[in-house]
Amino acid sequence: MNSGAKERKMRGRLLLSAWLSLLAGQGAGGLELCPPSDGIAPCACVVHSTQVVDVDCMDAETVEDVYRAFNGVTWEFKNMTRFLLHDLEIEDFPEDVLGDVSFQDMQLLDNVYLRSIHPSALLPSRDRLETLTLQGCHQLSSFPFEILPEMEVLKNLLITCNNFKNVPALRSDSLKTLNLWDGQIISLEGGAWSMQSLTTFVIGPSELEVSFVDCDCTIYSTQTIDINCMDAETLEDIYRPFDEVTLNLKEMWKAQKKPSAQKSIDWIVA
Repeated sequence: MNSGAKERKMRGRLLLSAWLSLLAGQGAGGLELCPPSDGIAPCACVVHSTQVVDVDCMDAETVEDVYRAFNGVTWEFKNMTRFLLHDLEIEDFPEDVLGDVSFQDMQLLDNVYLRSIHPSALLPSRDRLETLTLQGCHQLSSFPFEILPEMEVLKNLLITCNNFKNVPALRSDSLKTLNLWDGQIISLEGGAWSMQSLTTFVIGPSELEVSFVDCDCTIYSTQTIDINCMDAETLEDIYRPFDEVTLNLKEMWKAQKKPSAQKSIDWIVA
């Protein structure tokens, strides 16, 4: 048998092995990709491939159903892809509700009575979670923004239809999109804002005014933010309020020693 035929045979064996492992619900190292289905019902573990495994709790009726699914059985394989929870009448997403299972994408949709998210529900995914979507959670007023620096790869944080009144100073090296659209926000708190990678910040509709030392910042319900830095002497005066959060401000004004006019910037969009 020539070397080419041997290589094709070896590839065929590897593909057959991967296919048989998938049929058996096994991942790398022979780990079971999912616990027994009757042990996690009404949640379901859905295997798309050995690399893509979702957990769907859309049929859960209580938060106890979700807690039992993750804490009442053994999860050999813990690096899941997506978590789904929809229209559950819960007020809190509680401590350790997801056990030590981690996700890349978490979607909590239309849980209209949800008021708070416990930090420990997210921290097992600190080095894997890329997108967190909380949509239609109209009562949500408490979110652990303080753990954002620990969420190492979080790129998209979408918390729409929320009930936030204040947003604290946020810090994240990885966050690219922050969407807080359709909330009740009345103030952005001062302090050390630091989001070096942020490209899109969505907020409103709101009558929100923020005053900085050298710049007047007004966020309108017309989906724009105006920053008037007529009194600023240096570039540092402009972005100091955000603790060197560039948000394109540095690029916008780096060639100007002193801004000469009011600027409307597009990092807050609809």
